[in-house]
Amino acid sequence: MPPLPKEHGAWVMLSVPLLLGAWDVHAALTPTFLLIVATLAAFCAQNLVRLWLRKRTSHRDLGWLALFAVIGLASIAPLLLQVPRWQDFAVLGGVAVLFLAVQGVLLLIPARKRLDRSLWGELAAIPALTLPGPAACALAMPLGTKALVVWGLSIAFFASGVFAVKLVLASARFRKGLTNKERWGIGWPHVLYHALLFVGLLLLRSPWLGLAFLPALIRAVLTYVQLDGKLPPLKKVGMREAALALWFGIIATLAL
Repeated sequence: MPPLPKEHGAWVMLSVPLLLGAWDVHAALTPTFLLIVATLAAFCAQNLVRLWLRKRTSHRDLGWLALFAVIGLASIAPLLLQVPRWQDFAVLGGVAVLFLAVQGVLLLIPARKRLDRSLWGELAAIPALTLPGPAACALAMPLGTKALVVWGLSIAFFASGVFAVKLVLASARFRKGLTNKERWGIGWPHVLYHALLFVGLLLLRSPWLGLAFLPALIRAVLTYVQLDGKLPPLKKVGMREAALALWFGIIATLAL
């Protein structure tokens, strides 16, 4: 078996924006399928590159990397013949490489010297992982406002999840509970982000978007006020985040 990415949240970040974008522009089935295959192949390939950067690969893994590259190219080549502007996919690919390169640089920094490497590294990866959203929009029309809206909403939603999960993990250092000062010390980025997100949603004045983000905002508040230093089962956390993402994807289609 190939070494597949173990981050379940990353799989969700790829899938929900892609399906949201494809649904929004009523993309045809064949190019959508080709985009899904190309996206999954690229995701698996970049995972192997990351492992290589951290010197955790074997010679067999290079074979898997070559296979994923072939699958990706075999999918993207016919896809480019069916889309309005193939140049849009070149732009999106370049943006993805840029963001993943930033994350790769963070991975190369020795762990003891990295500052909040997990939080900021995952936040840097979100714009790349959610690019299938605007790519799906480009299946039926040139890149424009609609693609940017799908991308921006996806980034905003999944960043919320990263802030929440990393806050819970950070609180595990305080096994005897947290004082208000300690809670704020590790939680202020979480609070600031969600305050800005809430204000942004108010300015958009879209009831459907508000409803799409509502469970995530409630989760954000409960995560902060209920911090107790106890680490919940990570499987349960992952299932919760997947359910929130599914809700967001379904309701957001009504807003776009």
